[in-house]
Amino acid sequence: MTEQTDDDLSIASFKDQDTRTLGLEQYKLVVESINKSNDIRELSNSYWITVNSLGVSAAAYIKDASSLSHNHKPLVLWFIIALGIVLCLSWLNFLMTIKNSIELRNNLLLEMEKYFPFKAFTKSIAVSGRQQGKGSLTIKEMILPCLFLISYFALGYFLLFYQGEVIRS
Repeated sequence: MTEQTDDDLSIASFKDQDTRTLGLEQYKLVVESINKSNDIRELSNSYWITVNSLGVSAAAYIKDASSLSHNHKPLVLWFIIALGIVLCLSWLNFLMTIKNSIELRNNLLLEMEKYFPFKAFTKSIAVSGRQQGKGSLTIKEMILPCLFLISYFALGYFLLFYQGEVIRS
């Protein structure tokens, strides 16, 4: 008895109409999950922007707030800075997780298309250049969390070295 590889079994099993239908349904599910991941990525950006904007706004308000004791302002500002840095790092981690999820599903689609007569996804990937090392996460998507991160570090720097000028009585 000869040993069959997974590829041999897959090619042989796609000769049956029911198996082809099942394969097509699985293909559709993977495409839907990719679209859902892209939607989540796009919708979550407004959440992350809002949260970080609130952090930067809170820091600006606290530094000028007359209702807060002059001695407490640095502590509150350091808390906001630390929270903002954690949020930015979480945002970047979230983007990387979504990127990895999408790339995993893209690779799965490419494997599945090997057994279909028409390879639309394979052709679109080839045209877009993703097979040449270009991922689904763009530099533009990474810029905004990095800018917020830089702003938190800058505020921390000024608070550390120029506390008197940053915090007004």
